[in-house]
Amino acid sequence: MPDRSYAVPIEGVASCFGADGVFVLAGGCPLPRPPDVAASAFPSVFSLDDVRAGSAGAEVVLTADVAARARYGLVPVGDGAGCADEAVYTGTVLVQAADVAGDGLVQATTVPVDLPAVEGRSWWCVTTGSAAQATGVLLEVDGTPPVFAPGITVEDLGDALWVTPAFAVPELADSLVKVGPVGSTDCADESGYGRVLQVSVTIDHGDLPVTFCVLSSDAAGNRAPPAQFTIR
Repeated sequence: MPDRSYAVPIEGVASCFGADGVFVLAGGCPLPRPPDVAASAFPSVFSLDDVRAGSAGAEVVLTADVAARARYGLVPVGDGAGCADEAVYTGTVLVQAADVAGDGLVQATTVPVDLPAVEGRSWWCVTTGSAAQATGVLLEVDGTPPVFAPGITVEDLGDALWVTPAFAVPELADSLVKVGPVGSTDCADESGYGRVLQVSVTIDHGDLPVTFCVLSSDAAGNRAPPAQFTIR
């Protein structure tokens, strides 16, 4: 158009290239960078049975300072390239600005994830620019029961005992317990169990001896065989 300049300043553009000649929007590069997107997932470990049944409900939550169109994809851990491979990105999503209403309340964009129905870990990758600028969330499908045997610790308080099931996340992440008389308490019977989350169970000395049963699960919900302890 007449009287219109189309000159583009190039001062400092050389700093957008690394020593190997690769273009990188970092350091002193004056060119605008793509909007940053933050990704998170909770839970991030899922039962293989739930994945196979289609009930895992895996999803990733995205937030961004400004609205941005992002590309995403899933890649198994250990394939070498990971999120840096452009071929990973098969989906797109519009990530809304975190404070889109201007009221200080954080808005998030949720993306459902179709996990592979096999045991293993995967990177859920997302980028608003090139694959080299991607961030990732580690997701895991676990179909193996806890590899650690459930255990307990017993502390004598004088007039009572404190009994605490062992916790070792992710293998022993949750416990159900049952306490009853020796000889009549069946740990294999799942009725009568109650959940404890790193809380000790108090047993009066007058109630001893007792059978203390523990059903432990890992972070994915896979359950170990019931463990039985006699406390005297």
